Amino acid sequence: MIVVTDRTNLDKQLRNNIKDFSEVKNLIAHATSSEDLKKALESGKKIIISTILSRNLDLS
Repeated sequence: MIVVTDRTNLDKQLRNNIKDFSEVKNLIAHATSSEDLKKALESGKKIIISTILSRNLDLS
């Protein structure tokens, strides 16, 4: 399961709530970069939490 949020505060709340369940502590990862996401997927983490941050991009 990959949980994606668009707010860092919500990301932290979700991460802390999920980590409270002792049976998932070794299954969870927090990805703050694409490299973190890659490592979590390669290591077999079952729950990955990440935040997508909006950037003001000028696409013109």
